[in-house]
Parts: sequence; C-alpha cells; structure tokens
Amino acid sequence: MKVVDARNVATEKTTAARSDAAVEKTNADYAVAIEKCSAFAGDAKDKCVKDSKLAFGKN
Repeated sequence: MKVVDARNVATEKTTAARSDAAVEKTNADYAVAIEKCSAFAGDAKDKCVKDSKLAFGKN
C-alpha cells in the first residue's frame, strides 16, 4: 500500500505544480502583452490594453 500512497502523493504534487506553472505562464504572457502596449499612445494604446485584458480574462 505504501507504493500506491506514494504514487497518489506524487500525482497530487505534479498536478499542483503543473497548475501553478500554467498560471505563472499566463500571468507572464499577460505582462508581456501589456508591456508591448506601451509602444503605442492614445487610442491605440487604450485599445491594445483593452484587447490584452480581454484575451487574458482580466478586468
């Protein structure tokens, strides 16, 4: 039974790590998208930021 328990713990930890990594990657991609918007000004920048927020599900 110890092997089964160890596998369950390892699976839980792996799943959590993958989930955390996916969240971090999404946050990093969002930060890059917003940073790219700084190259624009005025309405173009506003649209870029709005589109980026929409694409990444941010408010």
